[in-house]
Amino acid sequence: MFKAILARFAPQRVDVPLWTATAGEEFAHLCEAERCDLVFAYAALEDSQSLEMLERALDDPSEAVALAAARAVATRGRSAAVERYLELHPGERTRRIAAMLELLA
Repeated sequence: MFKAILARFAPQRVDVPLWTATAGEEFAHLCEAERCDLVFAYAALEDSQSLEMLERALDDPSEAVALAAARAVATRGRSAAVERYLELHPGERTRRIAAMLELLA
């Protein structure tokens, strides 16, 4: 039973998100928490390449990582890019991300 509980809280690894592979080989196989850290690092940079990487991170399979990326992109004045992404990807996940962004605004 204890192993089952630990397994629930272990960092989850998913198929390699394309955006992390683009960041470099050393980032290709990061767990969800590490991908969130990468988003926060890119958010602190103020250049077009980091913004492009954040926009790619919107496609991350983890909702938490996608939310962090959406917040970072919106904070950088690119709310239209986030709204466009949400419109192109309708569904429950998108509704949750939009609701969380509204709460964070």
